[in-house]
Parts: sequence; structure tokens; C-alpha cells
Amino acid sequence: MPFAEPLGLFALAATVPVIAAYLLRPRRIKRTVPSILFFMSEEGDNLQRFFKRFVKDILLPLQLIAIALIALALSGPYILSTESVIGGDVSLVLDASGSMGADDRFQDALELAGKYLGESNTIILARSTPAVVVEDVSPSEARRTLSHLQPSAAPADLASAILLASDRLPTGGKIVVISDLSYYKGTSPLAAVSIARSNGHEVIIEKVGNPEDNVGIVNGWLEGVSGSYTFMYGIRNYGDSPVRVTVKLKNGGKSIGQSQLVFIGAHTTEFLSVSGLPRGLTQISISPGGALATDDIANIYIPPANTATVMFEGDVASPALIALQVLPNTDVSVLNSSTTLPSLAGYDIVVLGDSTLNRDLVLRLKPYVESGGSLVVLGSERFVGNESDGVYNLLAELLPVEPSTVLNETMLSVVHLDDITQEIPFDEVSVKKIISATPKSGAITLVETRERSAVLSYWRVGEGVVVWLGLSDVAGWDDFPSKPQYPLFWNLMISWLTGAEDPQSLNRATGDILVFETETEVDTPRGHMITQTLPLDDVGVYHVDGQTYAVSMLNIYESDTTRVGDAIEPGTYGSSTSTRENVESRVELGWVPLIAFLIAVVLELYILRRRGEL
Repeated sequence: MPFAEPLGLFALAATVPVIAAYLLRPRRIKRTVPSILFFMSEEGDNLQRFFKRFVKDILLPLQLIAIALIALALSGPYILSTESVIGGDVSLVLDASGSMGADDRFQDALELAGKYLGESNTIILARSTPAVVVEDVSPSEARRTLSHLQPSAAPADLASAILLASDRLPTGGKIVVISDLSYYKGTSPLAAVSIARSNGHEVIIEKVGNPEDNVGIVNGWLEGVSGSYTFMYGIRNYGDSPVRVTVKLKNGGKSIGQSQLVFIGAHTTEFLSVSGLPRGLTQISISPGGALATDDIANIYIPPANTATVMFEGDVASPALIALQVLPNTDVSVLNSSTTLPSLAGYDIVVLGDSTLNRDLVLRLKPYVESGGSLVVLGSERFVGNESDGVYNLLAELLPVEPSTVLNETMLSVVHLDDITQEIPFDEVSVKKIISATPKSGAITLVETRERSAVLSYWRVGEGVVVWLGLSDVAGWDDFPSKPQYPLFWNLMISWLTGAEDPQSLNRATGDILVFETETEVDTPRGHMITQTLPLDDVGVYHVDGQTYAVSMLNIYESDTTRVGDAIEPGTYGSSTSTRENVESRVELGWVPLIAFLIAVVLELYILRRRGEL
């Protein structure tokens, strides 16, 4: 039998000290003698006594066998086997989408992939973002890799996976795509097949799976009003017969409410809702679910309520103040000429409206922001023509913009989409007057006028943030306060500045991607990892930097397990030049002596236990 690491056999040298220690250690001897006799020295041949002592205890040969087994395992024993594989290079593209989790589809795909192994193999998983699992490996290594693969719960971008396989494959190689061909994300795989063929590759598309009935939670969305949240969702029956399913709710692992029996007609979607969702993780499950298990569960996460403390300096009739006061989990204090300036250390955010600047407040703003506070400054005519005012200059130094004049009759446009701007229709705001402002170097502008004047800009000062909102809270300058999204804008602003995520952004569907600024530690349903780009491909809970994301499948197409082979036609694309070669591969046997070693250890412990020595 050949060995991959012959040096491992040197571990047999450990038997020498074991034997020496065994022979030299003193032995206790129990004897029953008359009280009048002394102990007598044993008589007999010394050589005979030596061998008698050597084999008297079964533990010694057992320990020697254990050492030999460890040495054998370290030496990497293997045998050579011959198998027939496709000649040349092969790239296997395995569909790992949600629908491939139905019944035995993915296992069938793995078995079929084993028949297409080549002399050199690359394995690519087609998920929301294709991933190269292994590259240029032997048939035996590819087979071991295949045995550990699992499908995801996300839609698969087959076209990108095929193009990735083509990029990694030398000219003349084969691309083998194995899929249920029910649904794909992105462009048509046939376009990618054409490109792969132009690169000199033969493409073989194989279909697995049979149509199966399924019932699943296929969509869902979260609605929040005044701190109370409702989850709306739909359950679809893809079968030809009506079904009854039981809907259960759990929060924190404990059942909440009563189970609900829902009747769903054939090829019909029934819409339901759960109102007053509690904080934490709530799980909605249905049973029976059908062919697919990943769409039988919907996860909803509502973060703990954290109260944001805000100091507002300005008119008590300000629309901005009114919007802030109606926000949930927001404690607003108003600073005016009749109130004493408190310490800013107790406030998360300071908002400056349209009023005469409080000198003491302005003097405290810079150290407040530099130590981690947030400042929002609204546009006002006080920023026009006050360059000689020392208090104004102190505030202007903090601003991310340089205010100059007043603009009349302009339009707004979003220049950078983020959590604040993507839900607010700034382009529909009618502006009669606005403060013109030029962004400073390092400032980030989210909204601007058609004259390229900054309307919503921010930058970091020390550990804090300063935000400029050129729209004034003086009545008549614009109609933004009359928009229904005005309170939402302030809610998004407060959440962003305090680091409190909007619950809707914490509840995602499989296939979404999170991108971080740097490499970040993440706990996923499959385990711990460090990454800068995180595809949310599995149903479950993700923990990122103390934040929780609840992920559900929620895909009406992936849940449709009745569609098999509808997306594209299976077959061979390109001239077939398949030849098979007999190649030798290693069959590793190191696990055999390891199992025998464990048996020897268990046997030794059993003997010691029987003797009363443990």
C-alpha cells in the first residue's frame, strides 16, 4: 500500500518510551499471607519473569496498536483506482437556486455532475452571485467537493455563471450546466451560451427534476405606522387541487396567538396580514408546505425601540419641529430665548431652525459634534450677508457648504440615492425660495437644484456629522412640509444619524446583497465568515456588527416547482467532441486507521473502568 506522507511512520518511535515506561513503573502486588511470615523474594528464571510481566497487562499491546494506527493515519495511506472521465477540461455549472431544493433535484444534479467529470474540473455554483467552488482539480477532488454542496434559497443567475465558466476554461473545454431550468435571474442563458461557443467551448445543458405541487409564502412586505408594524404576505397554492394549510406564529421561539387554518384554491394566492408585531424575531410558518421547505417560513425582525433625543432651536410653529414631535421613539426638547441652555451631552441630535442664533449654543456646537454628536442646519436668510458676524462664522465653519444668496423658483433633483433620498420625491417639491450653497471639499451632496446648488449635503467633523438642509422651515418658501413624505423624511434622517436602522431595511428577500465599507465579520445561517460583499442566499437570520437581518425566500417564481424545463431547452450547443480517458485517482484511506484508533481508545477506557482505575 503506498503512502502520501511516509515520514508519518516515524511516529512508531513513540512505542519505545511507552514500553520503557510500562516495564519500569512499580507494580502493586496483593497477597494474603500468615501474619507470622515475612515477604519472600520470588524465585525463578529472570527471563521468564520478564516476558510474563510484559504480556500480563492487555493495555500495553492495546496502546502499541493505537500508536501504530496513528502512525499509519499520519502516513496518508491510499490506493489507486482507475475511472473513465471526459478528456480535457470541464467546467460544471450547478444550479443552486431555491427551486433546486425541491425533493431530490439537487442530489440528482450532483449525481449527474459525477458523470461529466473531466481530467481537470472547475465547479461553479449558480446563485444570485455565481461562485467558483474549486478550480482545476482532479476527478477525485471534484467528487469530494460535490458531496458537500447544498442549494441556496435565492434565484440563480445562470447566464453570469456560464460566462464565468467560459472565462475560467481553456479553449476546447466543455461547460456542463445542470439545472431544473425553471427560472433564471438576469439575462437569458442562451445569450451566454452563444458567447461561450464563440470562445471555443462546447456547452451541454442538462435538466433535472419533475414537476411537483407546492404551497409557499411567495411575497411579503412590512408596513409601519407610529411605531406599530404590520406584515402583509401572500400564500400561493401551485397545485391543481385546493388545500388547507395551518399558519403558526412564533416570537423568540414561543408561540404567539392562535394557529390559523387557511383554505387556498388551486393556482390561487391568499393574502394575509399580521398586525402589532412584537419586537424581536417573529417567524411565520405554514404546514403542510409541499415540495419546497424554504418557502414555508417567513422571518420578520423588529429591532428594539431606542429613543432618540433631539434639541430643536427655532420657532415653536416650525413644520420641522411639528414633524419631529410626532415621530415615534423621539424625545424633542425646544430651545428658545426663554429657556436656559442645557448640556448638549445628553442629546443625540441638535437641529437649528430659522431663528436668531444663540451665541452660547453655537460656541458649544463644535466640541459637541467633534465628540460624536449630530447637527442638522436648516436654510435661512440669516446665512445671507452676515459674513461679519462672529457667531455666524463659527457656525459656517462647521457647515458642509458655503451659503451665498437666495434662489427663486427652482427645481430639485436627487443626485445620490441612499436610505434617506430613495423614498422621498424631491423632484415633486415646489420651491419658491431657497438658499444657494456650494459644497465644500469632502462634503457629500444628496440633493441639488437645477443650478447645481446643494440642497441636502453632509460631512463628518471629528466623530460626528453635520447636515445641511437648504430648504427653510419658514412658511411659503416651499411646499415640502405639506407632502405626506415630510414626516418620513425626518424619521429617516433621525434613524440615519442615530444609527437606528429602519425595520424595513432589516427584512430582506433571498438574492439581496449587502455591501460593507471594509471586511466585516458576519454570522450567517451556514456559519461565521468575514467578507465585504454578503449575498443573502439563505433563509434565516444574519448578524452583522450587532445588527440583525431577517431573510425570507419570498419569490413567486422560485416557489413554482411545477415549472421544469420551461426556461430554456436542454441539449448540446456546439459540435460534440467528447472522448473518454481512463485516469488513475487516489482513494484516501487515512480515515480507516483513525476509526480503528478511536475503537482502541474506547476499549482501553472500558478496561480501566472495569478495573476501577477510572
